[in-house]
Amino acid sequence: MNSFFIFCTSGNSFLNVSFPLWGWAILLVNSIVFPAYVYYSVRKVKKLDNTIRLYNEELLATVRDIRGRQQEWQYKSDFQKKIIAAIVHGVKSPLKYMSLTGRQLLNRKELDGNLREIINSMYRSSHHLYAFTDNLLAYVKLYLHENKPVTTTFNLHELVDEKISIFRDIAVAKGCVINNHVHPNMNMSTDRQLLSIIMHNLIDNAVKFTAEGAVTLSAFITERGVHLAVQDTGIGMDEKLTAQLHGKSMDYEPGLGLAITHHLLNMIDGRLEIRSRMGEGSTIIIIFDQDV
Repeated sequence: MNSFFIFCTSGNSFLNVSFPLWGWAILLVNSIVFPAYVYYSVRKVKKLDNTIRLYNEELLATVRDIRGRQQEWQYKSDFQKKIIAAIVHGVKSPLKYMSLTGRQLLNRKELDGNLREIINSMYRSSHHLYAFTDNLLAYVKLYLHENKPVTTTFNLHELVDEKISIFRDIAVAKGCVINNHVHPNMNMSTDRQLLSIIMHNLIDNAVKFTAEGAVTLSAFITERGVHLAVQDTGIGMDEKLTAQLHGKSMDYEPGLGLAITHHLLNMIDGRLEIRSRMGEGSTIIIIFDQDV
């Protein structure tokens, strides 16, 4: 076998070590391959680090752009909220004046039939619009300040009476009566202001589509929770419209009143159940699944 002899001094003697040629070949190859492997590995890591750095820079630029857009959107949104609040508040006072003036004129006995009917129409319209504006302003203030619901315990019968008083004159003019069948001693715990806005919208719709009939408000407790019902004997709704109001149709864009109602119900953990048929009236039920 071919081999090299290595002489090493150790004290005063020489050591003769035999090392085969293939071993030297392996050492030679390793001395070339390993440094090359390390060199290319380092280059690969540096290239990867550079790619990651570029991606991070792009990501940071995107985040800064998104934050800038969010701030711009927030500014515009806040500005729009304030404008809406200012407009609604500015309209509220003249409407209240018109409503009060209409009521005072109706109390004058010297009015003839035609003029009395005109003033009565003006009063009903202004009073209804004032109530809606007052309702909308309360919602805008809530939305503007992003307030969270405040739970209090209150008498539900009294709240329903307050809402009925707003629509009583309009209902009478349409030959419609509004009944409060909520038990006088029934209390409820939720956000009173939000529930008041919801009830306002539901009673408004019931009176609007009921002539020579009745709108009845009731409340009851079942195993499913507390139910508040607004029932009318109006024109009713077909199945397609009922599905739209339940949010089961993608072709439906809710009106402002319904959009507000759904939004507020989500805030106080409530939901709507609608039962209706064409020509047979409608029953809208607010369901609170939790104990309220």
